[in-house]
Amino acid sequence: MREAALGPMRELRDLTHETVTLQIPDGQHRMILIERIDSPQPVRTFERLGATSPMPVTSAGLALLALLPEAEAERVLREPLPRLTARTVVDPQLIRSAIGGIRATGFAVNTGQNRPGVCAVGAAVLDAAGTPVAGLGVSMPESRFDPEQVPRWGAQVRAAAAAVTAALTD
Repeated sequence: MREAALGPMRELRDLTHETVTLQIPDGQHRMILIERIDSPQPVRTFERLGATSPMPVTSAGLALLALLPEAEAERVLREPLPRLTARTVVDPQLIRSAIGGIRATGFAVNTGQNRPGVCAVGAAVLDAAGTPVAGLGVSMPESRFDPEQVPRWGAQVRAAAAAVTAALTD
């Protein structure tokens, strides 16, 4: 997974000038950060490799959750979510409502739900069967997050995730 993702991750970092992350599910409804390509900017986001977060609070995790089979997504949403920040969405119904939009656009947005002052846009990576197996995200300090740029970032992260999917399925 990491080898397939490194090229598209570097390209996404070069396009956005922001940190790019790769996360995989840990089987416990959490996402594990397995790779990170840092932003070249002096002020950037940082998360250590191996860090875990509940699936519904990261953009990559939400993008993956939106593409899981309904029963599996419901198992994730039945588990209580910790309030990690003042913006963490802990209501499963609100997350369910967001999933439709994520499916329609192909990407998810996180505006400080996982870590204060950190925003991200993420998309799912699929295996050959079309099952979501990872999430790719572009992460930035809230000071550089511009809602008007979300469609552009979403298209870029979606394209990078599709490139990883293609590399995995070749």
